[in-house]
Amino acid sequence: AAQRMSFSLRLGLLHHLNGLSADYFDKIPPGAAIYPLEEPVDEIAHFGAELLPSILRTILTLAFTVTAMLCLNFALTAIVVPLVPFFLILRQHFRTTLSACTDRVHLARQKLTSLLQEHLSSIMAIQLLGVEKRQERKAFLLLGQIARSQLKLFLAGTYFTASTALAVALAMSVVIGYGGWSVFAG
Repeated sequence: AAQRMSFSLRLGLLHHLNGLSADYFDKIPPGAAIYPLEEPVDEIAHFGAELLPSILRTILTLAFTVTAMLCLNFALTAIVVPLVPFFLILRQHFRTTLSACTDRVHLARQKLTSLLQEHLSSIMAIQLLGVEKRQERKAFLLLGQIARSQLKLFLAGTYFTASTALAVALAMSVVIGYGGWSVFAG
């Protein structure tokens, strides 16, 4: 399924690129036009192939869990369920942050792809003009930009993981605390 989706996306993008005007290609470097056909398509295809099973698994797990919780202890369910919006707000905050960080990584990679495409297609001219060091410096700066943006993405992911773990621990503490209190109360 992922391969079929990837194939279809690439063909669709290529068809779209074929329909764009020559002005567009004058304004955008070749690498920037090529980049969307590569890694982003694979990511979208993987996400699409995993999406339906993930949604079904989440819905079924949620339905069974809430049903079991209501059958076992209505009061405990009434305490835990209000914590769900807190978790969803936290998740949405980090989704926005992670999306912005991911976009910065993709933009930096797109710039590097463009530079490498242009560099390799004009390598003889670069060597004849003796500007290899200047091109290497440009690549160095872009690689640094990629590394910084990937670090920010990694840190945002780490904060997200830590925050969600803390939210789950808080919810578990509430459940265990209420359960302990319930035992002592008879």
